[in-house]
Amino acid sequence: MKVNTEVETTVWEPLKGSAISGAAVCFVDGVMRAEEEYTDNPLMSFSAGAVALRTGMVNPAEESLIAWEVKRSVRASQETAYNLLRDLEAEVISKVCGEDFDLLIKDGTIDRAYNCRTPVAGFIKDIQKLYIPYEKREILKRLKKGQRTPLFLMEGSEDGIDKLSWFVKLTDAQKTSDLARLEVEAGSGLENAVKVADLSAGLLPAFASDPLRDPRAPQNLLPIGWLEKRLRSLMGDSRLIRRSLLTSQGPQ
Repeated sequence: MKVNTEVETTVWEPLKGSAISGAAVCFVDGVMRAEEEYTDNPLMSFSAGAVALRTGMVNPAEESLIAWEVKRSVRASQETAYNLLRDLEAEVISKVCGEDFDLLIKDGTIDRAYNCRTPVAGFIKDIQKLYIPYEKREILKRLKKGQRTPLFLMEGSEDGIDKLSWFVKLTDAQKTSDLARLEVEAGSGLENAVKVADLSAGLLPAFASDPLRDPRAPQNLLPIGWLEKRLRSLMGDSRLIRRSLLTSQGPQ
């Protein structure tokens, strides 16, 4: 993969994010669950959804869930299951694409082009690779809550999508585990990407989760954590599903 760190600026210093009062923010995520054990191709259930919030306002949970999709009892290998989940998330994004959000966040990487009014920003909370060259990484230690790095261009990714990416700092803690990386498809344009990057740095810290309540804090944002729980409930009770499967199979 080719990385260009000079697409926004040649001076790599922390950049302050921007926040909008009453900003409309949408979060999209998906979950999957194996309904069988000890098999390479188990029956799987999938669910994906979108939750829309306005910053600085009371957002009733059930009213915030604006779209969802559920698929049950699909037999799939691990790779097929992952692809099915990404397709289901894409279906949900297509449902909300025409809405005028200030920020549209998809949990996980961007794996395809979306023709949305607002560029879809992939939110990568499990940072396994930094991508930026070693001499640029010092900035990650200097970022403060609500700040971001300059954008960098990632060309030649495995999914075939060129991306503009950046890091944001979610809390005041002095540790790099409080960072998240975001990305938009490069085709959305530099101007749009800068706007999304500024808003993500200014708005997302308000959604950071508490480590006392969530072991994946602060990167597992509160709306995403709630959405995951709600999506699991939409898939049905796993105990009842497994009991039904065992009954249908008869005595072994």
